Amino acid sequence: MNDGMSTSHEATRPTTGELSPATLDDVATIRVILQEASDYKMSRGDDLWGETPFTDEEVAGMVQTGNMFVSKIEGATVASVLLTKN
Repeated sequence: MNDGMSTSHEATRPTTGELSPATLDDVATIRVILQEASDYKMSRGDDLWGETPFTDEEVAGMVQTGNMFVSKIEGATVASVLLTKN
């Protein structure tokens, strides 16, 4: 039965992010992301990263290796990824 009201709904898709190499312009944002992750780990009893906050210099060093990447959605950095070899 059609009562004249639209019942179709357009499904919303999650926005996909882009992964790209981090630059020195990303250092402050990455530092905040890492600190939030570290705080979360500490709140769960995981002290692997220690209690000392990351510094801009430490994060810049990670970025300069070429192994740090950031994920951005609509221009906003939402995650960082550091690739390492054992």
